[in-house]
Amino acid sequence: MKKNKKKKNKKKNKKKNIHNEQYIDGKILDLVLTNCSTLQVTGKLNALSNIDTKHPPLLISLQEQIPHFLKPALNPRYNFFKACYEKLLAHLMRIDWLAEFNVCHNVNEMTTVFYRLLRDTIETYVQKTKPKSKRFPSWFSKSLIKIISEKEKKRKRFMKYKNPRDRLEYELLRRRSQKYTEICLHIYKKRTEESIHKNPKIFWRYIKERRGGETTIPAEMTYGSQIAKTGTQIAELFADSFASVYSSLILSEKTSVVAYESHYPSKVKFSEREVIRAIKKLDIFKGAGPDEIPPVFVKRCGPALALPLSIIFNTSLRDGIFPDEWKKAKIVPVYKKGDCNDVKNYRPISILSCFSKLFETLVCPIISRHLGTAISDMQHGFIKGRSVQTNLLSLMSYISKEVDKNQQVDCIYMDFSSAFDKVCHSRLICKLRCYGIDGALLEWFKSYLAKRLQFVVLNGHRSRNYVAESGVPQGSVLGPVLFSVFINDITSSIKYCKYSIFADDLKVYRTVGSSVDSLLIQDDLDRINIWCSINGMIVNAKKSFHIKYTRKKKILATTYRLSSEVLQEVNEIRDLGVIIDSKLTFRGHVDTVVNQASRMLGFLKRNTKGFLNPVTKIILFNSLVRSRLEFASVVWSPQYSTHSQRIENIQRSFTRHLAFHSPGISHRDTYDLRLKHFGMISLYNRRLLLDIIFLKKILSGYIDCVDLLNHIKLSVPRKYTRHRITKLLYVPACRSNVLKGSPIPRICSEYNRLCTLILDIDVFNDSVSGLRKKLTAHFCSLPSA
Repeated sequence: MKKNKKKKNKKKNKKKNIHNEQYIDGKILDLVLTNCSTLQVTGKLNALSNIDTKHPPLLISLQEQIPHFLKPALNPRYNFFKACYEKLLAHLMRIDWLAEFNVCHNVNEMTTVFYRLLRDTIETYVQKTKPKSKRFPSWFSKSLIKIISEKEKKRKRFMKYKNPRDRLEYELLRRRSQKYTEICLHIYKKRTEESIHKNPKIFWRYIKERRGGETTIPAEMTYGSQIAKTGTQIAELFADSFASVYSSLILSEKTSVVAYESHYPSKVKFSEREVIRAIKKLDIFKGAGPDEIPPVFVKRCGPALALPLSIIFNTSLRDGIFPDEWKKAKIVPVYKKGDCNDVKNYRPISILSCFSKLFETLVCPIISRHLGTAISDMQHGFIKGRSVQTNLLSLMSYISKEVDKNQQVDCIYMDFSSAFDKVCHSRLICKLRCYGIDGALLEWFKSYLAKRLQFVVLNGHRSRNYVAESGVPQGSVLGPVLFSVFINDITSSIKYCKYSIFADDLKVYRTVGSSVDSLLIQDDLDRINIWCSINGMIVNAKKSFHIKYTRKKKILATTYRLSSEVLQEVNEIRDLGVIIDSKLTFRGHVDTVVNQASRMLGFLKRNTKGFLNPVTKIILFNSLVRSRLEFASVVWSPQYSTHSQRIENIQRSFTRHLAFHSPGISHRDTYDLRLKHFGMISLYNRRLLLDIIFLKKILSGYIDCVDLLNHIKLSVPRKYTRHRITKLLYVPACRSNVLKGSPIPRICSEYNRLCTLILDIDVFNDSVSGLRKKLTAHFCSLPSA
């Protein structure tokens, strides 16, 4: 019997071997996937590459044109990082700035003299360098480049003369280049990993290159029916596209803003010490503006530049004139999505002069302090102490209460088209006057907004100058503050609904119990539409949506209009980076976050194979993966264990990967042991930590949101007891899981539970850092959830 079985197995193995040989010889299918219309694939017998027996080399010929990209203009530029700043500083200190400025009649002449003296000094003491075209990666050594060039020569020689000796030399150089490539790559990765603490910019540049952060501009671009093929022509197309956004309408200066009682101080001056203090806060790694003077030069020459800058700043505020040289902006196009050959699929990034932004950083705190009480409490953008989380929490606190009562809340998400670029200057000046800004400072703001020049720079190619006839300067420090002032009186148009604003994102919502409530919402929408027509803003009805938050079986059917267009009703919407569904389960958001984190974790595993230190990988995980899983987690923290486990599995996979490549721990060890070994905390405990820290910031005033503070109440016992009060915060009675899992009740119940586990925790007396240390120490001693 055993012999017969052995014979049968031998026959089966023989059949398999014959089948495999036939499969190898003539039945392998090599696919070539392409989007080209014509393609020819032929076998190549005399190949110079390593031949795989199972997959012979193929010769692929394409008749389609290979896509070309715009070549950069290699213009020489100053190398400010290698300048001799001792000589620069000494030369600038010898200049008599008071004597130079006494000849000038206005601040524009002062700025001209200032730049002339600076450029003469830079021309003398700073060397110019011509950027080289990157033919090889930065980690290629000179010896490797030499071997590759010799290998290419031998390859061309063999292809031309078919000499066997040339082939042998080519194969020898090929093996040598492969060996040197591995060595150079290993050295480069080792240096990159070691630079994470000494020079993080090198490390993150490596990660950015692997992620494909740098985009290239095609050599042929279109804008409507226009086609451009040279660098200057393409820059001109971008200039035409970006200039078309601005509005040249002159609106009346009548406004509904109530006059502000407080008045701005008549004289504002900045001392030399204040200017030096602002210069020290500059980031030296930022790029240069349109004047080609980078922050590294300003910061290292700060003691010599503080005097002339303080004179120019004070003269500008006194005369009410903003220097024309500082109104210029360099525009760099950045690809968004869609066809990369279409100019419309790019967004403009504005880069201003370093001196202009320095001036604005001194003026902005005074203006913000003056206008702070006038800005609506429902504006959460560009306001200190408010953020995306406060905006979403105030919305969720209202909606969860109403849904818990089995009510329906209709919410309208409105989108303004190019809101920052449509701001009318005359209307904005009128509103600033109503808020108490007058005199020379009001004239200064008029000058600041008027006749701002812009030009597009693209791979060293420059377009013509064009004027931004409307809008607030993007990339500036004062721009967000001015936009908040401009849009602030839109709240006066909303009478029947609740609302929430984050910069130009407006949400209008109301509980709907009958058709009367929907008519009141429509009335507010019509009033908002009138405000937009008066102020020159445009509501994009196609990108505005309507959603019904409810768990009722019988939903009241309602429709809403904006600019005579019916708004699209959706069951799920992305609000400031968080996906909210109509039943408040956040299932769609969890799915999206887990998918994004999984892809990013795969990227991390693939691109850190040469890294030996697990700390480097942990830093990358915290920055690229965990940050996605924890963004605004206070708002959407999962209530059900299935969602929580899906999120936790991301970190489980990462710790398993770390343990597999680290000594002293096995990837088969439990998740808790792996967390303790690497000094990490589970994501469940991390979300709990963020919740308690957020509660601390609300109670301590770090978060300036009265609406959220009103929802937090103390639990006062009816009788005095000798025992320690464990339930310090009041948790409302909940009919459903919607209110129970909503942010404020959830955070209050979590804190009450932690008070029984950590006896020395005190959200009122502990500092933020002290509270964080106590919670971290407690969570490190606990097993993962």
